[in-house]
Amino acid sequence: MADPHPTGAPSTSPQWWPPVMLDPRWVGTHHGEFDVFPLHFGFDAQSPDALAELVAELERWGKPIVYTVHDLRNPHQRDPAPHLKDLDVLVPAADPLITLTPPGGSPPLSFTA
Repeated sequence: MADPHPTGAPSTSPQWWPPVMLDPRWVGTHHGEFDVFPLHFGFDAQSPDALAELVAELERWGKPIVYTVHDLRNPHQRDPAPHLKDLDVLVPAADPLITLTPPGGSPPLSFTA
């Protein structure tokens, strides 16, 4: 699926914005267009409550979250607490959870949360 732009943003805009797909209303409207909800990064502008609403809407439509853990600490934030709170919502909701960093030289992890 193409990355939808926020209302009014030109399709050629190089500006970054939080993914529109993180809005539960987007999921409610487009749930018939996807089988799984891939998540990698870009959710740091969302509050834990907003992410919980997203998770609830995905669960409502039976859409699994495939979360690739990119950073356990967001390098763009000084205080790690907000990111950790986001992870507290997303990690338990993921099915599966995938890591990019192999622990101890073993292959990347992929498991059901």
